[in-house]
Amino acid sequence: MAFAFRNNTNKNIFTNHIMEDTFTNYMENISTSYTKNTLTSHIDNIFTSHIDNIFTSNIDNAFTSHIDNTFMSHIDNTFTNHIDNTFINEVMQIDKEINRFAKNDYIKSDFGSYKAIQSITNFYEDKAPQNRMNSVNMSEDIAIQ
Repeated sequence: MAFAFRNNTNKNIFTNHIMEDTFTNYMENISTSYTKNTLTSHIDNIFTSHIDNIFTSNIDNAFTSHIDNTFMSHIDNTFTNHIDNTFINEVMQIDKEINRFAKNDYIKSDFGSYKAIQSITNFYEDKAPQNRMNSVNMSEDIAIQ
């Protein structure tokens, strides 16, 4: 009986030892594998998704906004300045021409700016002004051209 008890105890110890090792190995493998795969997968997906969305969104918005604002501002300012300066220069030049023609003896100063402008725009090809009393008449040769 003592032998059977000892044998039974050895068997239980041996079985328990194997079962503990197997269970521990199983738990370590399963736990590590599951945790590693699940956690890595979860971290990869969440982290990548988060990084992609945040980074892309941030880059898109910041970059687009910066490009839009800078480009539009540059275009607006450059174009506006160019138009303004060119237009102002042209207007000033026209104003000088009006004043110059208004002072000439073939245009009376009481004709006003309309007649002065009309005289500027109604030149023959040789730059001679047309008849001041009938500035819209043109010869047939000029009209045909």
